[in-house]
Amino acid sequence: PVPGPLTPLIAIPTTAGTGSETTGVAIFDDTPTKSKTGIAHRRLKATLGIVDPDNIRSLTPSVAKYSGIDVLCHAMESYTAIPYNLRPS
Repeated sequence: PVPGPLTPLIAIPTTAGTGSETTGVAIFDDTPTKSKTGIAHRRLKATLGIVDPDNIRSLTPSVAKYSGIDVLCHAMESYTAIPYNLRPS
């Protein structure tokens, strides 16, 4: 658990895609176990998110392409997901 309020966080994404700068979720690569893990808490949410289109313009074509695919995957996931209130308990 998060022990208390955190220092205000201003998040500036360097790619487009997940919108992770606006969530209270943090994902970590655990290199020794070759796995990923995450934590979630509303106190981890950024105080302010700033999207600067100039950051996107400087992406390499490869990063821009994969960021776009990420956006598409998240959109499909949202469209096909079972609404929270309809999930089995």
